[in-house]
Amino acid sequence: MPAASNKRVKGVRIERKFLIGSESWNLTPENRPKGIPEVHTKGWRIYVRNVDEGPDLTSWLQKVQFKLHSDYQPQNRMIESSVTSAAASGGRQSFQVEETGWGEFQVGVRLYYVGEAHEKPQERTCWLQLEPWGSDEQKEEQKRTGRVNMEYGEVIEFNEPTETLFERLTSETQFDYLRKKTGGKGKGAARASLGQSVPQGSNEMPEKATGVFSREAEDGVLGMLENAKKQAEDSLKDVNLEREKISEQKRGL
Repeated sequence: MPAASNKRVKGVRIERKFLIGSESWNLTPENRPKGIPEVHTKGWRIYVRNVDEGPDLTSWLQKVQFKLHSDYQPQNRMIESSVTSAAASGGRQSFQVEETGWGEFQVGVRLYYVGEAHEKPQERTCWLQLEPWGSDEQKEEQKRTGRVNMEYGEVIEFNEPTETLFERLTSETQFDYLRKKTGGKGKGAARASLGQSVPQGSNEMPEKATGVFSREAEDGVLGMLENAKKQAEDSLKDVNLEREKISEQKRGL
């Protein structure tokens, strides 16, 4: 395995989309955990979650620290491993904390990147939503089901990533976790491995986008990755040429 490189890939920027949110549900005699205070009426989780069938979250995210209300001890919860849902539900990966309580509050979220990134942690915040919200219809549905969900999209940009991180963010292996969940082979599995949605009853994607995913969208992503790779290769060539010039100058002294 080649040694990790701290050199930066000039002129390249790679984005990763993800979700931050909360889910809560009413506690009943059937689902109420033992030993919690009587005043706790809600179960909840706060999370940093992958987009549906997106690239492996752990290809860039190493761990997440959630800072809860001071009533919770320990207040700071460091989550160093992700959990993955079934591929049928999108193969979502989450760094998450589950608790019970009765009141809403703001949660501090600190994102720690993988060591190859050589980047400082970044801060985000998330509101723990326990009460129904949104339109009247949404509120009624949340009251009926006893479940409340609030999440929003976030984007991380890696501007001129290290060579090692660049390799991770452009590698096919960042979709391996989806292959393991599907266990399939052939065109359908190959499409799923690229993070695309395969229509039910078919192993092909539509040519044009009918929603978010299509062969056209896939080709666009692959084209972007190919362009980024070419830019990186051109940058490395320029560096090597400059090194050769310096070596020739030294030999001429």
